[in-house]
Amino acid sequence: MKVLSVDPGKKYNKYATIDKNGEIKVDSFPTRYTKLTELNNVDIVGKDSFLVEYNGEKLIVGAQGELDSLDKRTKMTELHKLATLTAITQMLKDFDEDEIILINNIPGSTYKSSKAVEQYTDYYTQDEEISIEVDGKSYNFRIKEVEFLPEGAGFYFRYPELCIGTICVIDIGGYNIGLTAIKDGAIMRYITLDFGGTTLENQVITKLEAKLDGGVDKNKIGDYIKDGYVKHYGVEVEGTRELIKGVKFEYISSFIKASAEKQVHFKDMDKLYFIGGNSLQIENEIMEHNLISKISQVMKDAKYINVIGNLLYGEEKYNGQ
Repeated sequence: MKVLSVDPGKKYNKYATIDKNGEIKVDSFPTRYTKLTELNNVDIVGKDSFLVEYNGEKLIVGAQGELDSLDKRTKMTELHKLATLTAITQMLKDFDEDEIILINNIPGSTYKSSKAVEQYTDYYTQDEEISIEVDGKSYNFRIKEVEFLPEGAGFYFRYPELCIGTICVIDIGGYNIGLTAIKDGAIMRYITLDFGGTTLENQVITKLEAKLDGGVDKNKIGDYIKDGYVKHYGVEVEGTRELIKGVKFEYISSFIKASAEKQVHFKDMDKLYFIGGNSLQIENEIMEHNLISKISQVMKDAKYINVIGNLLYGEEKYNGQ
């Protein structure tokens, strides 16, 4: 059976598999969708978007989708499942497999509840054949087994050589931050903080709205955080660079404090490894922060570490590789 790894995040759906050449193949698309109707029908689907027909419905999944799940705390949603199934089809394009093993992940706090894990497993496991059409191509497969790992655990399987001494893996997701405390190669604790990328976005929006007379285009907030400033008519708006940088420092200080309140003390760590796509947005501030800069490392492949690590775990467990 083919092992597939999917990380259906709040903002991006990441996925990874081993291709026919034995190489790890990764990709992603925005976790968004739109249900199409007679009054809202689209024939042209752009980059990172897919025209999907499933269970009698026609949808667009990906970048052109209008609805997201940023207001939902759970991944047991129709959107997350559709995104997962769509990702599976893209990984099966070059294979004849019709039975798969799916490796997925959930927040560490959820993982600690055996009942919650069972609910997630039941939600995603589907022994009967799944029929789905994506971009005009039909796919039929069965999800024979689903295994959930806590967010952040992928680092442990991706970089076991770095899991020495006392370290903490800090996975900054869209909705929350997952902390994985590791000591000498043994995972000691999983903690989840409600301090994800959306928290940073909301903090930046609040400060910018107080500064800018014309208000803030909330659809552009991700670009403002990535660029580090606001640009109007092609010109950087004075003062916004300093403002956004200051909010980023405050955000980092806030989750340092919140971590300590959960009994994960960064001051006692030999190393802090930052993963998750949102960590790249605050890399400079992490490496300049007066408390943690000397023990921190923002991983360059931060966005895909979890999904690759989970894949490696699945390949070793189910295929002995």
